[in-house]
Amino acid sequence: MDVVLKGSKINMEMFAKGRHITLPRPKGSVLIRMLKYGAALIAMVSMCWLSVLYFEILTNVLSINAGSWVVCIAIVAFWTLTVLFVVPQIFKMLSPLKPQVLYLDEDRLVFDTGSYPYNVYSDSYKPWSDSLKLIRNERAIFEWPKDAIKTMMLSTTDFGEQLTIGQKDDRIAIGSIVSDTEKVWLYKMMMRFYSIEKA
Repeated sequence: MDVVLKGSKINMEMFAKGRHITLPRPKGSVLIRMLKYGAALIAMVSMCWLSVLYFEILTNVLSINAGSWVVCIAIVAFWTLTVLFVVPQIFKMLSPLKPQVLYLDEDRLVFDTGSYPYNVYSDSYKPWSDSLKLIRNERAIFEWPKDAIKTMMLSTTDFGEQLTIGQKDDRIAIGSIVSDTEKVWLYKMMMRFYSIEKA
């Protein structure tokens, strides 16, 4: 019977034909969280200030030359693009982080990357290189059939243990937010679950 490591915050639900494993994300230090919310506040204040500035410029242009529609359209378009870029970034900064989740089934493995912290600061974990999808700060879900699970590998790098799965040019890191000890436990547990023996 698989038992979660003592002291680990990993949560595992066991079913007759599978496992549901949740890997919670580190909250980070108080300073890091203050920087994140401070950056969001500055972004919101800047957005309000820019909106007032755009409106002021638009009013002045119309008062000087009522026929300057090209300039007016350019100002409105630029303001719209600014809003479309800044507002989603603010939501990303303030949105709660989603944990990584592993779904172990008899004939497949599903990995939900959850959501990553907005990259406005440097933290102790940097899972940005896992795949191109993750670089865009987007949640991604990967699924592998049982045959592909045999490509799972636990390797030791200069940055610690790395648990990956996939082909050479398209390997995905699993559990990049947990400790090395927890990665080793995850690897051994999944090898047992899928009855895979490594040479």
